[in-house]
Amino acid sequence: RALGGGRFEADGTLSLKGTSRAQRIRFTLSGEGAQRQVQGSATIDRNGFDVGTGPNAAGLGANVSLNFEFSASR
Repeated sequence: RALGGGRFEADGTLSLKGTSRAQRIRFTLSGEGAQRQVQGSATIDRNGFDVGTGPNAAGLGANVSLNFEFSASR
């Protein structure tokens, strides 16, 4: 979905460790012609994927922030 100002959000499915859950990412898209730059982020509930739940996880927060950036060309 376009949010305006080159900002977007997309809904999809994230699969980790045999578990699949709905996930939303937000990103910006810039560039022109055949070249594009993408920057975005998402917040993932690690507990929903059974990640970081061992005996040393006591001090870990439930949510993990994911940031990404890449260039694409056609």
